[in-house]
This record gives sequence, structure tokens and C-alpha cells, in this order.
Amino acid sequence: MTLNVSFVTSKAAANILGVTAQTVRRLVERGDLPAVKQENGYNGRYIIELSEVEHLKTMRELQNAGKATK
Repeated sequence: MTLNVSFVTSKAAANILGVTAQTVRRLVERGDLPAVKQENGYNGRYIIELSEVEHLKTMRELQNAGKATK
């Protein structure tokens, strides 16, 4: 069985979320966004499952929609 899982860099995740790469790193370090740290030749960059980024984006949009209706 083959799993098709797409990963993105913290920079790409930042673009999707509309935040900076530094904010993505903080989200990862706080445990709000699961990620894997790449060590070999990647300067310690994080890679993040695209589905996790999309989930966080949806949750933030729902949270902001709730604030707008109050």
C-alpha cells in the first residue's frame, strides 16, 4: 500500500497561512503545527505535511469568522 503524502517547507507553509516563516517556526516549536526537522543538508529546516497546514488554515479561518460575528 502506497501513501501519497505531500510535504511543504516552512516558507511554503507561511505563504499558505499568510504569515511569516518565523511565525511558522514558532507554531511548530509550540506544538501547534506538527513538523519534521530535516538535518542532512537542509540547514535544520522543517517540513510539514500539507494537510496539517491546510487544517490549521481552516481552523484559523473558522476562529476568525466566529470573532467577526460577535
